[in-house]
Amino acid sequence: MTKNAPPDRFPGSSRRLRPEVTLDVSIPFDPWKSLPFDVQEVSRRAILETLTFATLPENAREKHLEVSLVLANDDLVRTLNHTYRGKDSPTNVLSFPLLAPDDPIPPEGPVALGDIVLSFETLRSESDVMLKRFQDHMTHLLVHGTLHLLGYDHEDDADADEMEELEIAILGGMGLKNPYT
Repeated sequence: MTKNAPPDRFPGSSRRLRPEVTLDVSIPFDPWKSLPFDVQEVSRRAILETLTFATLPENAREKHLEVSLVLANDDLVRTLNHTYRGKDSPTNVLSFPLLAPDDPIPPEGPVALGDIVLSFETLRSESDVMLKRFQDHMTHLLVHGTLHLLGYDHEDDADADEMEELEIAILGGMGLKNPYT
């Protein structure tokens, strides 16, 4: 694999120039609404850049894609993390993919990729500790979460390296520094 080339996650896949994406954003936690930037625009850009750069299933390339984003708090994320992952603690991002690499794509209608949930307090705390802008850290986690929707994971070192390289390339294309340095 050449550096910055998207891994072939889905057999017969190919990169698209610009997918059509509907982003449904839910903001049940008020601090997200008072940030000094447009969270919906930052979210849309991060998710669109990821879907543009990452490898999509061939039969989803010409489809309209849908992603749901919930901008939540630690309490909601902790509940979801406990319910779906058996971990009784909050985390920065959770992804709930609806599409597996071997799933058939419906011939008609949009393709729902899944849900991403971010926790405000955890992102704020991590941003402060890492001395990173909240917006940049949020962007990184949206890229990370979107890659999970596409089937990428970091369960072993090889998969983690592959996913990190892709994240670094996508973020670099957006003018952001390597989040792992």
